[in-house]
Amino acid sequence: MSFSRRRLAGVTIAAVLAAGAGAATVAIEASHRQARHDDLAEAAESVRARAEDAVRGQLATVEGRTVAAASIPVLRAQLGVVDEATLRDGFSTEPWWEPVRRDFPIYGVASGDTPEVLVGGDVSALDFSALIRAARKKRQASAVVVSPGTAVAAGAALVDRPKATPFAIVLAKPLGAEFLDEIASRTRGGALLSDGKRALLGAGPAEEQEHLKSAVGKEKAGLVEGPSWAGASAELAPGLWLWFHARPRIAAAKTPLDLIALWAAAGAGALISLVVAFRRGGAAAAGADSEAEMPTLPSAGRSDPGRGVRSDPGRPGRSDPGRTGDALRTSPRSTDPGEARKVSPLQRPKQFGRYFLVDRLGEGGMAEVYTAVAFGAEKFRRTFVVKLLHSSAQRTPSLVEMFIDEAKLASNLVHSNIIPVYDFGKMGDEYFMAQEYVLGRDLRKLVTTSLEKEGKLLDPRLSVYIARQALHALEYAHTQKTSDERPMGIVHRDVSPNNILVSARGEVKLFDFGIAKADEGRLHQTQTGVVKGNVQYMSPEQARGEPVDARADLYSLGLVLYFLLTGRSLYRGESAYELLVQAAQGLTEKLMPSLQKLPPQLGAVLRVALEPDREQRFQTATAFENALSGMPTGAAAELARVLQRLFGEDLKAEQARFLSIQPPPTDEDAPAGS
Repeated sequence: MSFSRRRLAGVTIAAVLAAGAGAATVAIEASHRQARHDDLAEAAESVRARAEDAVRGQLATVEGRTVAAASIPVLRAQLGVVDEATLRDGFSTEPWWEPVRRDFPIYGVASGDTPEVLVGGDVSALDFSALIRAARKKRQASAVVVSPGTAVAAGAALVDRPKATPFAIVLAKPLGAEFLDEIASRTRGGALLSDGKRALLGAGPAEEQEHLKSAVGKEKAGLVEGPSWAGASAELAPGLWLWFHARPRIAAAKTPLDLIALWAAAGAGALISLVVAFRRGGAAAAGADSEAEMPTLPSAGRSDPGRGVRSDPGRPGRSDPGRTGDALRTSPRSTDPGEARKVSPLQRPKQFGRYFLVDRLGEGGMAEVYTAVAFGAEKFRRTFVVKLLHSSAQRTPSLVEMFIDEAKLASNLVHSNIIPVYDFGKMGDEYFMAQEYVLGRDLRKLVTTSLEKEGKLLDPRLSVYIARQALHALEYAHTQKTSDERPMGIVHRDVSPNNILVSARGEVKLFDFGIAKADEGRLHQTQTGVVKGNVQYMSPEQARGEPVDARADLYSLGLVLYFLLTGRSLYRGESAYELLVQAAQGLTEKLMPSLQKLPPQLGAVLRVALEPDREQRFQTATAFENALSGMPTGAAAELARVLQRLFGEDLKAEQARFLSIQPPPTDEDAPAGS
């Protein structure tokens, strides 16, 4: 090739590389803009879900308080008997209405769709008719009601009367600073109320409020993006919107590395082509010869099919499927600890490493569970629950992985309402884990014993206390993150009376994460379509074998609370199949009367917790707990007294049995000369 033609070719190649890099830059920048938009939109949707969850929780609380107000005996006795003036006077002065009067500045009574008696508000300005009609269909309802210059969170509940249309009780309170502060706290950012034309009220960081003010007037768009923020809107009621602030979760670099790498590669290629093009004579020929002899290298991003697959016949590779089995295989002369169990599980040797096994608590398809005592120096002792993986299960890799996952997951959950795992290991061929031993009884035993011995259920206040404590545990588990701040996506999937324990001191403990789901860090991945858990306490989506998230646990806890209040499961059937069909449908109209028999305020909360559509359910454990927080609740000391009354002698005997266990003899205890 002549020198002039080579120069032309070199310049052409450089120009093509520059043009290609320019075109690629346009495409990459467009991709970055789309990625940034997607990130902001996803962050905004996450914030929107938390905000809507907080609104639902506050409305559920108002609804529950309204139902409770409608059940006040004095009020029920006066409705339809006294005149409006007497009723107004009672609302304003009588002590039986004081708790309502203190928390709700607006309240009233309606015999039709409009309140005849309304205190604290202008009946012509506040239109409660749609809310009252909704309550007449479902016996209770809640909503945001808007009038010019006013927005309130309102609830309505019915009061029956013989042979006449029921009265409707209405309670309402303005959506003020307290309401908006709660939204800002839950969404961890700015929040703003608007009427579509101007900002009405703001909360959260001032800068974020200013961002949201610039979005007012664009409510129908749903999402407004700024340079480094997004505002998302939700319609609370006709003419009233809630704005909330979101920031991107991935910080954008000033100059993305992929663009730097692109132009560096294009520049290097253009420079090389120009240098080669403008070299003369022998140098060019030498360069051509050396280029012809240069071996071809794999291009970036492609793998050499010959690399990483070489194997030494004498050394099994890392992925050798037989390696695990070989490692677990023992010599024919060795003693398998599992051999002693083949005749009867009760023949297990009492000594197991540092644990002295005491009582066999039970056996499942995967493991046996024992109480055990560990001893240390200076007469130290501690009681544990030791779970031992079956020898048969150890031959199934998926079961071993599930057992390891349970131990790892539970060991990372350190919370006062969760029973922790303190130790995990392997002795011989046996995997084991050791958990804290809690002197107490599970909820099923607690409720059934109360019915058997005293002929009554737990005080509803204690049921509320137990539920709130369990929700603290779930909120903690559901919000766990990995070391790089990614949500772990933990779902217990087996929240039931059997897996919640009350200690002798009145503590509430969630345990058994054996079938828990976690999106990150598990060896064994959950299969879609596989149903696991207790059918009687299962959410509809879990019963249908669909993917589940934290809201499935909240549904299950709602069923547990129903059990505490009634002494029986909501779902009842003659077979597991019938129960599974009911669980897959969830709370149907046929089951709704069961909730109406509960204390009204609790029934209102459970109606939200047991919503078959998880989008209409409480979205977080905190929202569920907030809805219960306004109700009368018990305390640990009171619950401890109940346990002592029902199980006092058994608990004493249990403690005495553990104290009577003596440590195994040591070399120092052996007789001299032995």
